[in-house]
Amino acid sequence: MAAHALIACQWLLLAGCVSASIYTVAAALAMPFFSARHKSNHHGARAVSRAHSRSPMHSANRSADSFAQVGVSVLKPLCGAEPRLYENLRTFCEQRHEHFQLVLGVSSPHDPAIAVVRRLQAAYPTCDIELAIDTRVHGSNLKVSNLINMAVRARHDIIVIADSDIAVDSDYLDSVAAPLADPNVGVVTCLYVARGVGGFWPRVGALFINEWFAPSVRVAHAMGSRRFGFGATLALRRATLERIGGFEALKNCLADDYWLAEHVRALGLQTVLSRVMVATDVIEPTFAALWQRETRWLRTIRSVNPPGFVSLLITFPTPWLLTGAWLTASLAIRNCAHDAVRGGDRERVGHRAVRWRAPAAASARGAPRAYVLARSAARAVARYAARAPVAGQRVRFARRLARRAHAARHTVGRAQRPAGQSHVIGSAKPAQPRGLIITADDFGLHQRVNYAVERAHRNGVLRAASLMVGAPAAADAVARARALPELRVGLHLVLADGAALAPREQVAALLDENGRFGSNMVRDGVRFFFLPHVRRQLAQEIRAQFEAFAATGLTLDHVNTHKHFHLHPTVLGLILDIGRDYGMKAMRLPFEANAPLWLRPWIAHVKTRLERANIAHNDYVVGIAASGRMDEAAWLAALASLPHGVGEIYCHPALAGDALSEGMRDYRHADELQALLSPGVAAAIRALGARVGGFADVLA
Repeated sequence: MAAHALIACQWLLLAGCVSASIYTVAAALAMPFFSARHKSNHHGARAVSRAHSRSPMHSANRSADSFAQVGVSVLKPLCGAEPRLYENLRTFCEQRHEHFQLVLGVSSPHDPAIAVVRRLQAAYPTCDIELAIDTRVHGSNLKVSNLINMAVRARHDIIVIADSDIAVDSDYLDSVAAPLADPNVGVVTCLYVARGVGGFWPRVGALFINEWFAPSVRVAHAMGSRRFGFGATLALRRATLERIGGFEALKNCLADDYWLAEHVRALGLQTVLSRVMVATDVIEPTFAALWQRETRWLRTIRSVNPPGFVSLLITFPTPWLLTGAWLTASLAIRNCAHDAVRGGDRERVGHRAVRWRAPAAASARGAPRAYVLARSAARAVARYAARAPVAGQRVRFARRLARRAHAARHTVGRAQRPAGQSHVIGSAKPAQPRGLIITADDFGLHQRVNYAVERAHRNGVLRAASLMVGAPAAADAVARARALPELRVGLHLVLADGAALAPREQVAALLDENGRFGSNMVRDGVRFFFLPHVRRQLAQEIRAQFEAFAATGLTLDHVNTHKHFHLHPTVLGLILDIGRDYGMKAMRLPFEANAPLWLRPWIAHVKTRLERANIAHNDYVVGIAASGRMDEAAWLAALASLPHGVGEIYCHPALAGDALSEGMRDYRHADELQALLSPGVAAAIRALGARVGGFADVLA
């Protein structure tokens, strides 16, 4: 019982490590790299803002020109002379916006910030800078009390509240005010990048913001959350501020910036996370001061967002990643040794067949290398257990493991097999013969594509096509396919950068404002994985496309996805579940010989799941790296170096003309068609002596 409890605890810890790893990957993908972070200490927020201006967080077009005549009042409550106060305030005086007012407020006539403001007024005499000195206190939140005193001096219809330690670029006011042109937008807020000022501990505090807080906001935004409100910037209309009761409604609130945005959202208005990232200073000089700041921040998060506070267990991933490294090594050694010693005289370990390829230079006893390593691992575990002061049950288990490994060595040693022969223990299976599948993708996208597919099949080497059932020319493609009985047609599922087939109201969470799937596959992939309602709508869309293909009456040869989105585990799982209902028997495995190392584990995972589901697949593909450029030379080079196994070469033939889509502007469709019609390519394929056809022909 104790051993089982230990194993259960290990797997629970491993589950936490996997969750933290997934979050870490999502955060790295969702948060653009701070390319200007190290320059910010010298150049303010200018480099930071520009670095992120190419990654808009709001889909509205920038309309700074239309807002050039709209007045903006900037309210900045001050308290004390911070190290970079003058430099930060100066960035607000250098705005390109034509009509703005800068209201700077203090609650004491002796505040040292007053001297900084006087210096600023002297340096920028043409800038509308007003200093508000008012000692009245209106509630428990002194910052809000200061804002109440300042608000009566604001003259313009757009109100921007920004903390004193914020630095911005010169187009800041244009950018944060522009979304307010939409009457459905109630408040605009900005994320920020931190700069450590004055030593080691401020730099540590900046890391906390840049490497934890900002990425967590980006991940939440990518998953659809809009519950943001940051003191770095809050922009809203004066009328909206009056509707929530003015600053008086916040005078006793902790986290006033969050609650201001929350009150606006309660009116039914939207929150926009601006594309602008401003810069903030971290100035705490000692560990004690930094600790006090961070714990105060965490207590605030706990009070306003308890679920987010609980999620800190995952979003602080470093302890989990270290634990995961230890657990992975521990579990790998134990499972490898345990499976190896039990597999010496069994056909299967668990429910999987054990496959191995004997090396050319086998050991004297013919033991596969994996078994040798497993036996060594088991001995190491036994030696450790004999010395370690652990429970007797674990010691006995380790010694029993070593005895089984010793017995397995002799069992495997008798299993002599020729070098290079692929084998499933308990059966003899010869090496798989070479086969070649030749496919055209995007069938149905345009009549120029459909004509090219028909011509390449009748007069060239094309044997299969992948149909986009929701594309504009899908009906024409189906009609041509019915007239070509030897053309194998599969389903090309479109879940990115295309039109949806299910009714819009049923899949609204998948679509952008134009009613189409977006092109940000990272954001969509995160939402597919984490949001149940998005997964339900994704399943509806996948089923709708399978249903549309079934309605054509064509035989389903294979399934693949636009931009290989079935590499995503959620997408693949739904396709496997739903495809079973429509007779799916084969899928494309998008593994190319030069696939990047980081992608290979995902491809291996896809392969494992396809084999578990008894779905046939190719061994490799050609055409990913040369997508849109599979001309005759590319074909001849690929055919001259094809490995053994079943390969798929896919391409995008079409007649010459305008770009078929925004992402295909550099595609040479006509060259790809000519390659399919080339006598030289046909001769090279015949010289292979391989079985050529669609998935059903080659994998039958």
